Amino acid sequence: MDRDREWYLAMAKLEALAANIPSRISQQHVDEFHEILAMFANATGEDISVFHVPDDKMQKQVVSFRPAGRRLPGSVQYSDQKYCDDNFFQRRLHEVKVYFTNFQPPHKR
Repeated sequence: MDRDREWYLAMAKLEALAANIPSRISQQHVDEFHEILAMFANATGEDISVFHVPDDKMQKQVVSFRPAGRRLPGSVQYSDQKYCDDNFFQRRLHEVKVYFTNFQPPHKR
């Protein structure tokens, strides 16, 4: 795929993701975001790893809990899947949009 086409495809995917942000950001959504970043990296030749969502921002969420009682200890159950903080993901997505909106596509440099 040529660089121009990959650039425009990555921008379309980024716009679509930004327009349809789910209420809970799962690992699958973060992986999709990272694939879009890889497309931009291929199209521009730039190291854009600064925009990746770090592993420490992915956490399992509390699914249920039981407070401790007189005879039973409390317990907490976590999701099988990890999720990203919504605000952090939206901020990172916005950073990428601003950066690549202001960045010139490969053929215009």
